[in-house]
Amino acid sequence: MGMGYSLFNEGLLAKTHILIQNLPIKQYDNYGYALGLSFPWMAGIGVWHACSSVLFPILLTHRMFPEASAVPWMNGKLAGVLAVLLLAFGCAGFVHPSAKGVTGTPAQLAELLGLMLLLFGAGAIMKGRVLDAAPTKKLWPFLFGLSVKLPLLGLMFLAARKAPLAVFFGALAAVVGFYAWQLQRQRWLAMPGIGLFALGWYLYNVLVAAVVQTVMGKPLLAAVTFAVDAAVLVTLFRYVVCREVGRDSVEPPSGPHLGRG
Repeated sequence: MGMGYSLFNEGLLAKTHILIQNLPIKQYDNYGYALGLSFPWMAGIGVWHACSSVLFPILLTHRMFPEASAVPWMNGKLAGVLAVLLLAFGCAGFVHPSAKGVTGTPAQLAELLGLMLLLFGAGAIMKGRVLDAAPTKKLWPFLFGLSVKLPLLGLMFLAARKAPLAVFFGALAAVVGFYAWQLQRQRWLAMPGIGLFALGWYLYNVLVAAVVQTVMGKPLLAAVTFAVDAAVLVTLFRYVVCREVGRDSVEPPSGPHLGRG
């Protein structure tokens, strides 16, 4: 479902999926473009959004507010109406010129909507079981999340070199499979492991944002961004460590566990 959200965010709203060049990450320019879509970029940013924009925020929010995790936040009918309106807004914006003059075609819109339908449908039926907590007093999951930078740089290198698409998608599948395997093997798909992994992942994004803004000649914005984001991460880190890692390993944490099998 996170991959489906990425199509809405990057495809319908930002329209980066239909660009041949001038993509947010330049290494993906003129690479794997077919049927009006930039498929390598779509896949790479889709994995990023699935974790950063969907899975991790929901996980941390549910963990911090367990009393609200099992209660619907709005009426189902109202949620459906708002979803339809939001989708209509995205579709209307897609076929009209953006501030940069990018306009999507009806064919591209149909492709993106079809892929979104498939991904949301798959997400609705592919539900794993809820995992029991796996307490740990080590911070290896945090470092493992921070290490995500290395394979992402590798994928950027393949895109920049215009490697055969089979090589790129094979490498992407291998990276996702390796991290999923390690999280499962180490029992880090449950709290606190998955929470620490998410914070390590986010720290990498904070560092990248600060570096990019500095290179773009915005050192003040980079400093403010880093300071604010770092303060949020430290707060969340202290919460996870104090509430989860600092507990007696025999006592299971209370509340829902959102790790997926």
